[in-house]
Amino acid sequence: SVQIQDMVGSFSDETALDTFLMDGAREVMKVLPPDLLELCTTTSDLDASPSTLNLNSSTIGDVISVLRNDGTQWQICRKVPGALSSRVTISGDLMAASKTDPVFYIKSSTLYIYPTPTDSEQAEVTHLGLPTIDASADSAIGNFPNTCEYLVVLYASCKALIRKLNDKSALTDALTDLPYLVLDEI
Repeated sequence: SVQIQDMVGSFSDETALDTFLMDGAREVMKVLPPDLLELCTTTSDLDASPSTLNLNSSTIGDVISVLRNDGTQWQICRKVPGALSSRVTISGDLMAASKTDPVFYIKSSTLYIYPTPTDSEQAEVTHLGLPTIDASADSAIGNFPNTCEYLVVLYASCKALIRKLNDKSALTDALTDLPYLVLDEI
């Protein structure tokens, strides 16, 4: 908040600043090179409960990789289209999955792994962790490259300036209409 106000002047809408910062972080993540994008990842562990991952969350971004333990070692899950998910259980089918060749698919914003993870054969989903930022309290962005934080502040500052210009324009319009309002009342 302080960094933004240093650039744009007074701006009291902290909720808007929170939104501008979170939107800015997501926009910056879209253009980060792979080595910096790795710094934005987090892992969700799956077992018997929960065995699926709800991707319809404000903190879960794109899925980077999915692993499933076969009881001995971690296996990389291959992605199959959700529309073909019923074929992963058919022996001999090209989409068929096994403990040593697990798959994942996404249907209705939920990630499924087959064979289904268990307590002894767990799974890991590595995905982008979308940050939540409190402009008035946070001085850094978690799971985000330190060298790119200034870009998020610049994005939020631009949005704050646009908001201030819109507010000023609305005020100017109201003041411009004021003489007509006064004359109408006379």
